[in-house]
Amino acid sequence: MNNNLGKVLVTGGCGFIGSHLCKELASRGINIVVVDDLSCGDRKRIQSFEKFGQIKFYNANICDVSGIDEIFEKEKPTAVVHLAAKISIRESKINPSAYFETNVFGTYNLVEIAARHDATKFLYVNSASSYGTISNVPTDETEICRPTNPYSISKLLGEQVALNVGSFGNIDVISIRLFNLYGIYAGALFGLFVEQIKGANPLTITGDGTQRRDFTFVGDVSHSICELLNSEIKNEIFNVATGQTQSIIDLAVAMDAKWEFIERDADEPDMMWADISKLRQMLPSAVPKSPFRETVKSIMESIS
Repeated sequence: MNNNLGKVLVTGGCGFIGSHLCKELASRGINIVVVDDLSCGDRKRIQSFEKFGQIKFYNANICDVSGIDEIFEKEKPTAVVHLAAKISIRESKINPSAYFETNVFGTYNLVEIAARHDATKFLYVNSASSYGTISNVPTDETEICRPTNPYSISKLLGEQVALNVGSFGNIDVISIRLFNLYGIYAGALFGLFVEQIKGANPLTITGDGTQRRDFTFVGDVSHSICELLNSEIKNEIFNVATGQTQSIIDLAVAMDAKWEFIERDADEPDMMWADISKLRQMLPSAVPKSPFRETVKSIMESIS
């Protein structure tokens, strides 16, 4: 990436993916504006970059139209990476309206304001959960999406909103669909396992642990986002993953942990496996490459 991008605004920049992305952007000499309401993120993750003036931080919510508009007016970012979202599947079933407000209407607010302030790039970060009930594995971007809960429905609608508003707002939009991420600050399965290890507890593996996932290192995703921002690609959807799978047992072994089996949810898929042919063809430099076992081992050593 070069400095032709100017300034990049990252929503949710204090979260799991966002903090790693900010580190990658800063290493490439990019000026960064972080917008985060700190409902999930931790500002300490980016403070070292703030000290050197590489990041300007705003405590703001993407649903605050006037507040976000003021930030764009002041900072004039030329590119946006939209990570801010509500992310709990369980919570979304209890309070779906909050998920649609943030993940759909918040996305609309952001891309509309970005286009109005002449930003040229908008990268939306989606989840592979938008595929829902999958018919084909490995799964490519043409798979019919059948989301099964308010969270995944709201993320899919957010993607469609971003692409649609971008098409008539003169802003280039890319959406990426992420599979099972791991790394420092991770939530979901990897984060749960880390917390169990820290508590000297066995990992709780649902079913028999033979379920397979396309585990992807968050550092690779940060690299992929930067490569996509710096490309001429626009109005496309990409799976960003490794194109390989490991079982849940494989993850436990890589983490050097003991485990026990618990009951498996009825809607838990056997396989989540990305077909990344489109990314390989259109932008091979953005394909995740970190070796699974070695990278997991390195992460565990760094947090032990």
